[in-house]
Amino acid sequence: MRARFPDRVGPVTGLYTAALIGGAMLAAGLTEPARRWLGGSLGSRATPAALALWALPAVLALLVWLPLVRSRTPAPVVAGPVRTPWRSRTAWLAALFMGGQSLMYYGPLAWLAARYTAIGSSAATAGVLLGLFSAVQLVSALGLPLLAHRLGGLRALIAGSVGLSTVMLAVIALVPSGAPYLWAGLLGLGVGGQFALALTLLSSMGRDHAESGAIAGMAFFVGYLLAAAGPVAAGALHDATGGFRVPFLAFVAVGVGTLLAGVTAARSAAAH
Repeated sequence: MRARFPDRVGPVTGLYTAALIGGAMLAAGLTEPARRWLGGSLGSRATPAALALWALPAVLALLVWLPLVRSRTPAPVVAGPVRTPWRSRTAWLAALFMGGQSLMYYGPLAWLAARYTAIGSSAATAGVLLGLFSAVQLVSALGLPLLAHRLGGLRALIAGSVGLSTVMLAVIALVPSGAPYLWAGLLGLGVGGQFALALTLLSSMGRDHAESGAIAGMAFFVGYLLAAAGPVAAGALHDATGGFRVPFLAFVAVGVGTLLAGVTAARSAAAH
């Protein structure tokens, strides 16, 4: 993004993130209606056929992408040898921020519905809460990068989005039945903004687009290794404790560390 849109990193990141979230929502919401629609003619083959329908958007995206690749302009001149990010304290902070915010998304995505069915909510209610958690992410995913572009800084926005997510995870751990729709909505607002801000932060780091890409590659590698362990670790904590309070409190601890890593990384990146 930094190479193609050097002056519009925030807005373009917001559009990119909103498209990712919106596509996932459409797939989750329309697969079952498609299966039912296909069931009349395909019978038992309706389920794989409904899943296969989602290859069509991928083909469409490929058709749009190929002309862009062929007509791309020459890359800007790199300022010098690309420095390895693995010895950079700021790059490690960014990687931890990426991993933490991803874990704070994948953890609730996997276990939010189960948290509520475990306390007596119906499966339909739990599904609505999970859908609300996902839907409101569009608002912050699109809005926070735009705010970052206007304000010219990320620290306050990172602190606000991660802080909100952390507080909501604590509330869901301790008083889940207090106002579940409000809790799920506010958690989604915080989580949706975190991913967009993480991408914006990575795009702003480094001397040029080449170093920014190297840092982003490291952050995605390290971050997603950490994030992949989150839902599994939460399941293990559930099995060990017999409930979801401890797993969600563990997400709170992750939130505190993510906030510190993100704010510090943003401050270091701004200083350079």
